[in-house]
Amino acid sequence: MATASPRPQKRYAEPEFAKWRPAGGKYISKRQAWPKIARISWFFVIFVIQFSMVQFYKLALILLLLWIFPARYTHGSDLVVAMGFYVLAKVLEMTDRQIFKLGHFVSGHTLKHLAAAVGIGWIFRMLARRRAVIPHRCLEP
Repeated sequence: MATASPRPQKRYAEPEFAKWRPAGGKYISKRQAWPKIARISWFFVIFVIQFSMVQFYKLALILLLLWIFPARYTHGSDLVVAMGFYVLAKVLEMTDRQIFKLGHFVSGHTLKHLAAAVGIGWIFRMLARRRAVIPHRCLEP
């Protein structure tokens, strides 16, 4: 007659250094942690891809539209200069801390706002100076 032992069978336990302890307090083995880490990392990868598309897709679209359609007004190239100031503002935003560490005088965030303001000023300059290239019926007196 087989009797059941009151003690469970001793199983292999992972050593303490092989376990990961999240904020919840329970220990999780590496085997249990990898799917969670993979999900979190994919979330951030997708977030970065979507963020970069939102930030830089519009620049590529504007360049494509400027290339495909002929300009009706002069100073059309000023839009490319204004876009250059926008790209400069994005670069200054990404290098905020490095710029501040250079002289501890001004941060990249401040320079970003200045570059964006110069880009908007360049667009106002373009609007003030432009003239019609192809006369339209609506523009004739």
